[in-house]
Amino acid sequence: MLDIETEDRVGLLYVISKTLSDLEIDLSLAKIITEKGAAFDSFYIRNADFTKITSRQQQAEIERLLRKALEEI
Repeated sequence: MLDIETEDRVGLLYVISKTLSDLEIDLSLAKIITEKGAAFDSFYIRNADFTKITSRQQQAEIERLLRKALEEI
């Protein structure tokens, strides 16, 4: 499960889903909440082969690339 709390802005969901797609991460469910200009989003994700993402290295890489992508919008 991936939780993201950030300032809501145009293109936020696109950037998140595009980044996950580029990493070949399967996004099976998204819960999107926006309140008072803040986004509280939860994503159920797994590897392309539908297995859990348990590797700390892979988790860190996902986080790094998402942070980078979010800084650019």
